[in-house]
Amino acid sequence: MMSAGEQQQQQHQPPSPPPEDDPSAIPLPYAHTLLRSFDSFLTVAVHNILYYRGIYPPRTFLSVRAFDLPVQQNRHPLVCAWVRDAVDAVSAQIADGAVHRVAVVLHAPPPPPP
Repeated sequence: MMSAGEQQQQQHQPPSPPPEDDPSAIPLPYAHTLLRSFDSFLTVAVHNILYYRGIYPPRTFLSVRAFDLPVQQNRHPLVCAWVRDAVDAVSAQIADGAVHRVAVVLHAPPPPPP
């Protein structure tokens, strides 16, 4: 029987990588490419959520192209660093196999009624 400390430690360990003969395993080069693509997608998504939810003034955003679509990107260095740090943290956890779901949650007051 495991002690409570051993059980807690076991629960917080990332799952072991799948065996090489596992058909659901993604080869490492493809996994890196997939993770980089997801990083790009999540970065664009967060910037657009910040724009369309009105978290920052529209004048702080640039209209750029990503994925062959017009998107918004905040141009303030601290906002860009915050988004980059958040995406990097998620990416590291995904690479460790510790993520089942990614959610972007904003806690801000709703916009005033028109």
